[in-house]
Amino acid sequence: MVKALPAKVEPQDDRIVTVEELLERIPLSYPTIWRMCRAGDFPKPIQLTPARIGWQWSAVLAWIDERKRNPLAAEKNYGWRKNRKGAK
Repeated sequence: MVKALPAKVEPQDDRIVTVEELLERIPLSYPTIWRMCRAGDFPKPIQLTPARIGWQWSAVLAWIDERKRNPLAAEKNYGWRKNRKGAK
């Protein structure tokens, strides 16, 4: 789980990004992000309203920095094919 924040957090880095903005900036699919959140490998979203969530951009930036220093293990598979019947 991501705990450390970047050494210097700029005001624009501390804003909340929507799902749409997150998907534009992170090259992962929405289901993969959710699987990673559940596994504790991606920052959890913030519930803004009953129908809206967002991510604190500084937490996402900290996650990116952590991935640069410490990539996730290759054997972790967040894709849907893992549990698909007949998948290899």
